[in-house]
Amino acid sequence: MKNLIKNKELLISKNIYSTPTFIVNGKILDNKYAIDYFEDVIIEELKLK
Repeated sequence: MKNLIKNKELLISKNIYSTPTFIVNGKILDNKYAIDYFEDVIIEELKLK
């Protein structure tokens, strides 16, 4: 629940109110093409772990 509130506050602070909007480790994917590279972002984030 804490992360959900944190993400909501992050989006509001950046004036992002659209869907779909994804947040992956603080990276905001907020355009209509976000779903096209969503998997790539997740794979890159996993490599950093």
